[in-house]
Amino acid sequence: MKNFEVINMSTVQASDITYELHTIGWKAFQQLCSTVLSNLLGQTVQSFSEVNDGGRDLAFYGIWNNVENESFSGSYTVQCKHTIKPDANFSLSHVKDELSKVETLANKGLCDNYLIFTNAKVSADAETKIIAAFQAINGVKICRVFTGQWLSQKITESPTLRMLVPRVYGLGDLSQIVDERVYAQANEILSSMGGEIAKFVITDAYRKSVNALTENNFVLLLGDPASGKSTIAASLILSSIDRWQSRAIKINSPEEFKKHWNPHEINQVFWVDDVFGATQLEFSKANNWNTTLSHLNTAIKKGTKIIFTSRTYIYREAKEHLKEHAAPVLRNSQVTIYVENISRDEREQILYNHIKLGNQSKIYKTKLKPFLKMIVESNYFSPEVARRLGDKHFTSNLSLDTLSITRFISNPMDFLADTINNLDVHSKAALTVLFMNGGEVETPMKLNAVDPDYINRLGSSFHNTAKAFKFLKGSFTTEYMKENQYYWKFKHPTIQDALANKFSSDREFLNEYLLGADLLKVFSEVSCGITNIEGVKIIVPKDYYTGLISRMIKLDRKIFINNIRLSYFLSEKCDFNFLQELVITTPKYVDKLMVYSSLSHCSDLKVLLKLNSLGLLKEELRLAAAKQMSLIAIQQFDSGIFKSKINSLLTENERKTVFERIKDESIPKLFNEVDNYFQDWSGEEPDDYFSDLESAIKSYKDQFLDEDSLLLLEEADLFLNECKSDVESKFADEPYSYHEASRNENLGSNVVSQRCIFDDVDC
Repeated sequence: MKNFEVINMSTVQASDITYELHTIGWKAFQQLCSTVLSNLLGQTVQSFSEVNDGGRDLAFYGIWNNVENESFSGSYTVQCKHTIKPDANFSLSHVKDELSKVETLANKGLCDNYLIFTNAKVSADAETKIIAAFQAINGVKICRVFTGQWLSQKITESPTLRMLVPRVYGLGDLSQIVDERVYAQANEILSSMGGEIAKFVITDAYRKSVNALTENNFVLLLGDPASGKSTIAASLILSSIDRWQSRAIKINSPEEFKKHWNPHEINQVFWVDDVFGATQLEFSKANNWNTTLSHLNTAIKKGTKIIFTSRTYIYREAKEHLKEHAAPVLRNSQVTIYVENISRDEREQILYNHIKLGNQSKIYKTKLKPFLKMIVESNYFSPEVARRLGDKHFTSNLSLDTLSITRFISNPMDFLADTINNLDVHSKAALTVLFMNGGEVETPMKLNAVDPDYINRLGSSFHNTAKAFKFLKGSFTTEYMKENQYYWKFKHPTIQDALANKFSSDREFLNEYLLGADLLKVFSEVSCGITNIEGVKIIVPKDYYTGLISRMIKLDRKIFINNIRLSYFLSEKCDFNFLQELVITTPKYVDKLMVYSSLSHCSDLKVLLKLNSLGLLKEELRLAAAKQMSLIAIQQFDSGIFKSKINSLLTENERKTVFERIKDESIPKLFNEVDNYFQDWSGEEPDDYFSDLESAIKSYKDQFLDEDSLLLLEEADLFLNECKSDVESKFADEPYSYHEASRNENLGSNVVSQRCIFDDVDC
């Protein structure tokens, strides 16, 4: 049992910080009360069905010490009374029907104490009459009434509570909720969400995310498109700003992380949306994060909080390129959002919030109301579908009948494409410009964003296209800040997917896009003849190959990111015909491909392997690459040589020879190599620093099973562990962790109800 303090209502009503609780609906209000009681009072709160509650919405058992040092104990019954009217008054007449129920409960020993929560206003006279009526019942020791002002004060006093109910950030005056020092950045994030935070619903995925971030300082949110990853991430960011006074930084690359992370600032929180690519894997991002994992791991250990989001299929592919051992939290702090596992209660609340707080007319909401239960029960339900149903821009051509609504839910991409097609020419031009720039355009829009002649051919103008972005804001686009500059981006990546589908058959657009868009963006969005790559919607026809190759070959490969992106594009997204034309028309490019360490991450080697697998690599080039690979494997202890895909470049004899040389030349030198590493250590993160040697030893143990080799490998392994332990003791700073001691947060119970949550959705 827990002790808790009750504050007199008159004191509470002095607070001038209020939340718009009348907008959240009766069910969310009941859940809010449950969360407040669970968190502030430390109670395990039980919720009951609205129809069969017997006069109890919530119940618990405990000891109560009030401000006058009076002590009460026993059973508690809680009744929640919600109104959708912002200035409604509450009186005894609103709870008269509860008197007989409370009498029955008191006779059973279930109502020693009776608490009423309401978001309405309660006068002193009304409070006195309510308390007198219920305390007159035999068995009721005490009755108290708590208003929305009491709840508002409790929410305002507790950042921890706000983290558990993040939608409150969208229900009140943010400047009164958070510290002035962090108001600007919190407001920036809240503005970028366009009111979505007020519609946020606590789900099991959010609960797990809060625990992961609190306990591990890191969370990787995974899920299918439109599953709500970014909304959860934004809610976590707002909560972190508030709860831990964190300085929030939204970044797009590991370079930005290195630039902004301050090891001497313990309260930073970083958010990286679509960390490995928005609609498909961007190999360069995965590769660049690989080189930053040691910094990431160190930052997390020092208390910095980091939030990643990624589509599940993109992360699945990225994992093949990530050194997860360098940052174990990538494995240990994942939260996957399964839309099909969102509970019925959660689905109902998500749909309710989007319809209730959306921009649809009252008439529309009333006509849609009979179909809401069907939508909740659909296997195709997702938070994004709910958002679009609540936004009039997405439903202008939707007939409100069972067949049409079913099609809208089950084929959201088709309806989205139709919606885009029905936009005015200026709005379509704006979305086209955004797509051609890889989903990111500076605001105000600059003249070099796209060829003005092309905009004119679309039927618009530069001026009208720039103006259209503001019209699209909130539904199709949103603003965000990066490096002190505002940008437009798509409101949701599925809009980018729909545009890709639309443009894939538009030959005029395709020609303009391939010849005019940023080439690195083109590499991310298209493939040449490969049709089974998840996320790729634009398949370049063969008659465009020559033009793309002639442009591509002018790319400055001395710039690291250019070479990485080009190599991944050629090795993973181009078919035989494209690569054959590349070899024939630009042999100098192929001649300059080089093999360098590490073999597993050598971008040029990936191209050589692809050309060799298709029979397009000249033997002299293959021999040169095979020789260099072998030397790297032997002299640099590079275990990548054991991967079948990599050693496929070698003949059977070449493979046998290099394996024998590793056994005879590399393994005997391994002990000394560990010592060299140890002596050369200069402050790097230990796990990352020794990872290549650890990988080599493990691979050698799997490959060479003779007694002499295993003995040498065991000695080297033991010595490496000793060296690593020594380095870790030098590397470690003072033991320190910024996050609070981990504990399970009770977020309140799900309430199973027979009363329809949608009763007041159109009020």
